[in-house]
Amino acid sequence: AELRAELAALAERLTEAQNAVKDQPVANAEMASVCGECTNFQTRIAEMERLLREKDATIDGLRSQGGVAASGGQPPPTAATESPEYLDLRAQLEAREAELGEARSARRRLEGYITQLEAGGGCPHGAPPRMCPPTPEE
Repeated sequence: AELRAELAALAERLTEAQNAVKDQPVANAEMASVCGECTNFQTRIAEMERLLREKDATIDGLRSQGGVAASGGQPPPTAATESPEYLDLRAQLEAREAELGEARSARRRLEGYITQLEAGGGCPHGAPPRMCPPTPEE
């Protein structure tokens, strides 16, 4: 829930910062194109929210099978926790946790980008505010 609230606040800040940058005059038509990476942050926020919902559903599935303690700890081995269904759900949970870690990393990059936009800078790729190239990792 806390992460969802943070994501909603980031989405709002991003929209405001992008609108402020879009309102700035541009030198020529070539610079009027907006960086694809920078405009995809809202899509990334939606993806992070989807990952959170899926992780919640996976945890609920494990709990309904008696496979996860209410505190989120490891249960003692039982027939239910050794079943193929449980092992499959456990693998899904671990995959979701890895994706969630990646989403949190993307959130930190997003926060840096928003801060840079709010300070009047361009995108994090170092190009003018309205246009930038992809970075090598993209």
